[in-house]
Amino acid sequence: MQKIGSITTTADANGEWTNGNVAAGISPTIMDAAWFNTIQRELANIVTGGGLVLDPANDAQVLAALKKIFLQSGNNLSEIATAGTAAQSAARTSILAAAMAGLSTQQFSVAAATNPANAVRLDQFQYGSNGNGVFIKFPGGMQICRLTLTILPNNSATWTYPLSFSSAPQVVAMPFPSGPLTAPIWLSATSAGSCIFFNNNSAGAQLNAIAIL
Repeated sequence: MQKIGSITTTADANGEWTNGNVAAGISPTIMDAAWFNTIQRELANIVTGGGLVLDPANDAQVLAALKKIFLQSGNNLSEIATAGTAAQSAARTSILAAAMAGLSTQQFSVAAATNPANAVRLDQFQYGSNGNGVFIKFPGGMQICRLTLTILPNNSATWTYPLSFSSAPQVVAMPFPSGPLTAPIWLSATSAGSCIFFNNNSAGAQLNAIAIL
């Protein structure tokens, strides 16, 4: 942008207007048409840069254009919401925000987590059941299986997990005796896919078994 000193030599050393000093023979700054044209072009460019068409009957176009060019703090970014999907997508990308599928109290979309710093989607939790019990697998890899099984007296029972583990899990069991237990119930073997319990009693027993990895 030009200062008046860019157009006439009658400006002061800072390129600004001066009233001059007639007694000292210093002329006041000349009101040159070129400078006024420069200011007019600057103001007109603000209006057109804000997407408005110059209107000779409207003296508030510069203000209106500035409001369009700059987000208004009192509007809480509502201008972006009305600017169309492309503008909304660009704004979310800039601030790493997820797209909303509704209000904040409703469902919204997030990408599947791929590292510990990501948000986790509900469908990344695996849950299911079958004849071998129930299981839940967490996004980080942790897995839990559970089953209530019956072991006959002096006999063994194999529990095939409802979902195999990546390696042998930790297995714990709480017995619910159907008769007096006078000897322990052993966990005689365990693997990624199953474990074996042995009931060393003369009475049958029920176990609430849990496997965790």
